[in-house]
Amino acid sequence: MSFVSNILEAATNVDLNQSLSDIRTDIEILRKHILEHVDDVFVKYKHRNTLNGMHVTELLRCQQALDELEGRIELSLNTKLQSAVNRNLPKNVQEKLKIVECTLQGLLSIRSILTLIDDLKNQLEHAQYDGCDQAIQSLKNIFKDVPTDESIRKAVETLQMVVADRESTLHQKLGQKFADNIDIICDDAKYTTTIKIRKQNEEMENIVSALCSCVEREAFLHQLANDLWKYIFVPIINKSVILTENEDAAYNLLTVREESRNKANYSTVFNNLEQVVNFLAANLPYTISETTTVLQYIGADFNSQLSDLIVKNCLKDTILSDVQELQNYKIVIDATDKLQKTLLESQIFTSATPSILEYVGQEKNICIDKMCRKYTTQAKEIMKKSLLDLVEVGVAHNPQDPLGSNLEFPQCSVSRHVEELLIFCDQLLKPPAVESPKCDSDAKRFIAVCNIMSTYCVFVPEFHKPYLSSDNAMPQAAAVFMNNCLYIACKSATWDKLYAKHLKPLDFFNFLAEAINMSTTGRHIFIQYVLKQLKETDETMKEAKLDGTVIMKLQPNTKKCIRQCLKQLEKLERVWRKILSFDKYNKTIGSFVNVLCKHLVSDTSKFKNIENGVREELLDVINLILNGAPKLFITPDQMALYVPLWDKLNEFVFELNSVQIS
Repeated sequence: MSFVSNILEAATNVDLNQSLSDIRTDIEILRKHILEHVDDVFVKYKHRNTLNGMHVTELLRCQQALDELEGRIELSLNTKLQSAVNRNLPKNVQEKLKIVECTLQGLLSIRSILTLIDDLKNQLEHAQYDGCDQAIQSLKNIFKDVPTDESIRKAVETLQMVVADRESTLHQKLGQKFADNIDIICDDAKYTTTIKIRKQNEEMENIVSALCSCVEREAFLHQLANDLWKYIFVPIINKSVILTENEDAAYNLLTVREESRNKANYSTVFNNLEQVVNFLAANLPYTISETTTVLQYIGADFNSQLSDLIVKNCLKDTILSDVQELQNYKIVIDATDKLQKTLLESQIFTSATPSILEYVGQEKNICIDKMCRKYTTQAKEIMKKSLLDLVEVGVAHNPQDPLGSNLEFPQCSVSRHVEELLIFCDQLLKPPAVESPKCDSDAKRFIAVCNIMSTYCVFVPEFHKPYLSSDNAMPQAAAVFMNNCLYIACKSATWDKLYAKHLKPLDFFNFLAEAINMSTTGRHIFIQYVLKQLKETDETMKEAKLDGTVIMKLQPNTKKCIRQCLKQLEKLERVWRKILSFDKYNKTIGSFVNVLCKHLVSDTSKFKNIENGVREELLDVINLILNGAPKLFITPDQMALYVPLWDKLNEFVFELNSVQIS
């Protein structure tokens, strides 16, 4: 007779009339045997990879025996044990009976868990992903309700780890299957990107449904949306591309090949977008739920960006240059309407997505943009004029009031075209004698001036690249461009007060943001040039060979390097003295002199013993700076304000002279 049969027979032959001590002994023996048996079953399950067919058959037979045992135990609990409790048994016996009942309930839960784990394994092997999710959720619910008995706690914790491992395997398998069914392949060498989608199959439907049933798995769909946006939609709108559709035995393919970095015209872009959308709609017809499709789900990640990009980088290029040609704009409107319908039918666009049709349908916006482009073009012609044709502007430095006024622009030189450009902007901002019947004149003037300000920061560095290139910039050009930006920014700050009453429809806006942007751009180019020159000065001083702790002889290269640095500063002085403002010039030249002082003070102070002959040579070298540097400044007596280490250098000279005299 089998072990389980012995347990069943013992359970049916329980005589409640025998002594309590015998009952306790029998129950404890029964409990230990059941626990040992269940532990054996669990060990066999845990090491399932080594089990053979005979073990699987034995496990099923044991489960059947446990089912029979469950019925008998429940009957015993509901009749004999309950009646025993009702006979006013001692309290300690009642408590032990409750412990036994709790343990048995835990064992029954473990039996259910083992069954569900086996079901989960089979469903995972047969790619029944929805069933896997249901089994995992059922297991999690059972774990919440399992009695917290010490005798089964370790077994429950081990089973929880098994379930977690199964769930992780499910995540990995879904990710691999999803990548096998749809992939986006980039080939930088050939300038191509290919969308590869497996032909319609039931497995993909199950995969998509399972991906959206868990937050952690939704990342696969979001990554697909990001790749489509980055590698497909953006290049189609921003570049000239050629689309090619192919197929093989298992996959449908769409290849996007970059033909040129220049943008294509709107009709080509629209045709390409429609082809991509139709390809996706035909090859991804899957649904996530009764109300949501795959394209609707992934489209939600980028549809607003797509609408905005179509408007800014495509439709704006269709604006006509002649008001009389606005009647022909209906062709663009019809093409936009067709693309909008295609995007809505595919559900990439929804009713909540910003409409691209509204943009082209508003004649007011078209007129404003057209006029802005006209004014921007005129402004660009002004910006093309010589950068180095200079004119002096601003208020001269007052020694009696060195800090000056925040409202006054300091005296410096700017390009002559800047004053011409500011006059042009002033004329735009002034209210015209006759308002346009079709366009919002205030909005037109406001937008035009904003575009001109933002265009200046981009167009001028590009057009005058030979003078402003970061690799080969001219010192005077870098300084003039900074002055130009700061001067325009300063003047634009007054436009709010001068023209506020004429810009009431746009009174929420001020020119401060554009002014800050211009100031930042101008300073950046000048600072980049200065940093490059400071780095070269620093490298030159390193070649002076003043390193080490002992100096026996001053190298010939030392004096040569210092003379070279001073000569470079003299060139910058001749260029910048009449261009930069008083304060900016002194601070900039001071930063260069400070580098020289830093090397002389920090490097020579390391020498422990300096011979008299070397000391005299060192003093001669330092005197080159002490005598030459003040000539570079507009106010030599204020050098200490602009050269932090100037006083330190003088102290060092004083120490050297003191030692020599002593």
